Formats: sequence, C-alpha cells, structure tokens
Amino acid sequence: SFFKPPNGLPLGTLIINDQFVTGPIYNRVALVIDNNNKAYLDKVKFNGNATLPDGTQLPFHNINQPRLSLKGYMIYSDKWQAIVPKTLKNEQQIAVLDNKIIKKTTGTLNVPANGYVITGPNKDEFKNLNIGDHIDINISNLSAVSDIKHAVGGGPYLLKNGNLFIDSKNEKFSLGGGNRDPRTAVGITRNNHLLLVTVDGRQRGSIGMS
Repeated sequence: SFFKPPNGLPLGTLIINDQFVTGPIYNRVALVIDNNNKAYLDKVKFNGNATLPDGTQLPFHNINQPRLSLKGYMIYSDKWQAIVPKTLKNEQQIAVLDNKIIKKTTGTLNVPANGYVITGPNKDEFKNLNIGDHIDINISNLSAVSDIKHAVGGGPYLLKNGNLFIDSKNEKFSLGGGNRDPRTAVGITRNNHLLLVTVDGRQRGSIGMS
C-alpha cells in the first residue's frame, strides 16, 4: 500500500487474516480477498466502537493511522508496533488490556500486547474513565464484501466494470499522475483472473509509467 516516510507505516487499508492492521483513508479503493479466496476491488469501510461502563458507545474514527485531527477517537492495536505519540491539545489516551483500563495519560504510550490504546478528546464520558473500568471493544468492516480475509489499499480506480473510471479526485490523489514513476496495478479479468502488474522506474533500463 502507500506508506508514510521515513518509518514505513502503511497509509490506508491493510487487513491480514480477518484483522485490521491499518484502516482506510480518503475512501480509497483496495484489493480485497474474501474467505473463499475470490478477489474484488472495493472501498473498505472501517467500523469500530467502545462500550463504556455507563453503556455509552464511543465511535472510533479509524485504527492504526497517524492522528491528524482533534475530531473523533482513534484506536491503536498491538499491530501498530510503535509508540502512540503524545496527545494533541485537550486530549487523553487510555491503555486497555483484557477489557480493562490499565493506564490513563496525556503523554506517550506503548500499546500493550493483545491490548489497545484509545486516544481522543478529553471530555464527557471519556474524560471520566478510571483505571480498572471495564470497556468492550468491537471492530468490524461495513464493506460490500463482508467476509474479508485480506485487503491492501491502493488507488485510484482506473477501470470499473470494464469502463474507464479514473477516481483520482474523490480518492484525494494529486494530479501528478502524468509523471513517469514506478507503478503497481491490480486488475480482475471478466473470467475472474487476478492480475498483479509492477513496472520499475527512475533508471536507464526502466523509466516507469505515467
């Protein structure tokens, strides 16, 4: 998928063995493999929430993605494999293990093994959480393909149902697609053959593709 320099963190959908490694960004298309090993091109939709002790449901904006906004709550699993950075202004974060809060801070946190870190606005029910409180966490996808086994993000669409369908604007890609660069493409033929195509670039033997 796309990634964030210099640390290589995936940007966009990555699902491995039914579990979100990272969530989608900008509603971009992904290569999806279902549990019957059939391939699709689909826009994966992340769905997640935490049920707090008073029954309130706290919706998650995304999972394992860089924190770019003061709006909403982000959840980090142990697949993040990095320190969750210090919170933004007027935020807090909690570490959850075995459905119980084990730490509460505005500073940095390591994600506990088999646990989670939730970060977001330090207000309302989230502000009043305490160490030892019980939290139920639910994570799923709301995509057209419900039984996703694997998915890897990409984009933009080039073809859809056999027709030209360049979806750069809606998927928030810059208009620099005319540059010759290394490119990778995924396609599915009418008889359900999966095509994976990579073209190298920026060297004498292969200058890449627009």
